[in-house]
Amino acid sequence: PSPSPTATSRRAGFFIANSNEVLLGQSKIFFGIDLAGRTVRYSLFRTATGVSAIDVICTHAGCVVTPTAAELICRCHFSYFDAETGKRKSGPADLDLKSYPLTEIDGEIYILS
Repeated sequence: PSPSPTATSRRAGFFIANSNEVLLGQSKIFFGIDLAGRTVRYSLFRTATGVSAIDVICTHAGCVVTPTAAELICRCHFSYFDAETGKRKSGPADLDLKSYPLTEIDGEIYILS
């Protein structure tokens, strides 16, 4: 379950998750409200060096990917992407998933705009 979307803005970004909700080696989808008031969702993945934010819409046919530990899987046509980088690993998708800059401040993760 994701936290309830909030419109909290901080340092040119918007809140997406609490840091303790993204465990090492875990990929998880979070919902938030961007600075324009739109509901957005990102897959967050934590490594020993930090957290990455990846788009959850498959570049093949626009389906939402499903997170696993180290991969994002499009179950519509079975494209596989690296959960940390969004890079395409296999399947019919030709393009990588987009990654987004973020920052962690005081135990909170913000997507930068």
